[in-house]
Amino acid sequence: SGSEEVLALRYEILNVTRPDVIGDIHLQYLEAGADIVETNSFQGSPIVLAEFGYGAVPGPFVPSAIASALTIPLFIGALGIAIVIFIRNNHYESATAIVGPQVEVLGVLMLIGSLVTVAAVATRNWNWLAPYVLGATSGALVLFIAFVAEPAAEALKPIPPLAAIIQAQRSPGSVVGVRGVAGTYALIFYTAPGVVTLEEDNSDFRVSSCAPPDLFLVTRLADVPALTRLVAAEGRHSATVGQARGVAVIHIDGPRCAEGSRRPT
Repeated sequence: SGSEEVLALRYEILNVTRPDVIGDIHLQYLEAGADIVETNSFQGSPIVLAEFGYGAVPGPFVPSAIASALTIPLFIGALGIAIVIFIRNNHYESATAIVGPQVEVLGVLMLIGSLVTVAAVATRNWNWLAPYVLGATSGALVLFIAFVAEPAAEALKPIPPLAAIIQAQRSPGSVVGVRGVAGTYALIFYTAPGVVTLEEDNSDFRVSSCAPPDLFLVTRLADVPALTRLVAAEGRHSATVGQARGVAVIHIDGPRCAEGSRRPT
């Protein structure tokens, strides 16, 4: 019932109406030997309290609420500076051209939402709207990331275009492997089943490159020359069939290796 719900919230309400009672409870815990105490405000958000007429931020708490809300735009500004420094130091200008507009929109949405939240908190008659504004802003950001920013960021991922090459060229019995690249789960998502992870040692590579009829290996572009030499030493054929952002796909096929080559040395 309604009275039971209010009863359940009475301790949260006491944080506002009778802070002396809460302070006394904390003191008793400390006197009993507790090392840490915290406020009992689990259900004390304005959205919950607004259902019972306690949604507005009380006058004495407005300055702290404003300070808390202001941390969001300050954080956005600091994050923006950090991103700019990171891009310049790592020469990621091409990546910025792809996702820069999406990042800018995200920053503007967050900034507007946080500033409106601060304005609502600072206005006595409208501060009950603050949590709803913040919630709406968060929802808009999630939708923007899911339907706009994430699809745009696909161009920065090496695995999807390489997986498309593999899918177009693979045949029944082909095996897809990953070596030295964090992309196993992405390959499973973008390609048909049959993805294996190879350890970064030559014996494991020899076994894996010799066992299947053919192998599509996703690896670092810098490792291709050395791996190609190992494949040639086993009498098999290899060719680089695709590369993207420092990652390459090697297709290994040809005559099966000698029996001894399939066992680690």
